[in-house]
Amino acid sequence: VCSCNPGYVYNTSSLTCQVDATDCLRTPCPPYRKCQQVNGKYECMCFNGLREDSNHTCIDCNRTLTENSGYIMSSNYPLGYQNSSYCTWNITINDPQTVVELRFIDYVVEGCPYDYAKVNNDNSSLDPRNSMICDNWRTPVTSKRNSMSISFISDKTVSSKGFLAYYTSYLTCKRKNCSHSCTVLSSSPWSEKCQCPDWMTLDRLNDSNCVNINACNTTITKPNGYIVSSNYPEKYPLNLKCFWKIQGDQNTTVKISFSDFILETSNNCTFDYLEFRDGRNETSPLIKRYCGKNVPSNITSSGNSMYILFKSDDTVSYQGFKGTYIIQAK
Repeated sequence: VCSCNPGYVYNTSSLTCQVDATDCLRTPCPPYRKCQQVNGKYECMCFNGLREDSNHTCIDCNRTLTENSGYIMSSNYPLGYQNSSYCTWNITINDPQTVVELRFIDYVVEGCPYDYAKVNNDNSSLDPRNSMICDNWRTPVTSKRNSMSISFISDKTVSSKGFLAYYTSYLTCKRKNCSHSCTVLSSSPWSEKCQCPDWMTLDRLNDSNCVNINACNTTITKPNGYIVSSNYPEKYPLNLKCFWKIQGDQNTTVKISFSDFILETSNNCTFDYLEFRDGRNETSPLIKRYCGKNVPSNITSSGNSMYILFKSDDTVSYQGFKGTYIIQAK
């Protein structure tokens, strides 16, 4: 009599062992679950590979992670986290020369001070860089060492979709003190290089420091590039006034598009705002003034120049903005 390995059955017609179509292959899993083979059986698994509990809820809470990469998520993501919860995830990579990078793929919670995630960059409660994630955070968080702790706190009233995050680890540089990121080019012989985000470049006087390509209070004539708030993606400074003049050739227009935009919200945008003027200076006709957390639609000048002004007040600040411009033919 022929026998098959666990998870397979013998097909008398084809005389071969085939996958045993157990429950979740006959009946599809609920949304945001996947049918996966576990110990010879097929089960509905949670997005991050954990098993559902007896209530068919994905509980991801109070875990210690040592793999080089993986997913974490609020319990029952994306079907709504539980109220009055406190969950922690402690990531520790075996290699002490590595750092941990955490990226939020999706983040929809009630927000501070009610429901929020908190990132501790080196598992030390004394770390001054502990950060409460109050809004949709699109920028990776990188640890100082080979460990990171994440916690999620919710109150007893409003629940929301929750969050999904992915972490990875990589080798750190030993010699350079880079302002942003560093890449190990070779381990034998050892070689490393500081790297900057797309909107920045290495300082010509200090190759460990990144500076904005289009800094505050500059006139821009290159055909395309970035417009980014100071310190982005960290919080912009208080009491800041910053302008950019974009100047094209005759018979051109200037077009601005934003991929990220989080400023203080206020009536008529009187506190922190970004405004656009159809011309060369701050007295040119106003196109529009923006604030808050809604990403502006594309903005285009009528002529070959645009004046952009960013102002912040003396109270709170946020992540800021990142946009691209292009000088195009009419």
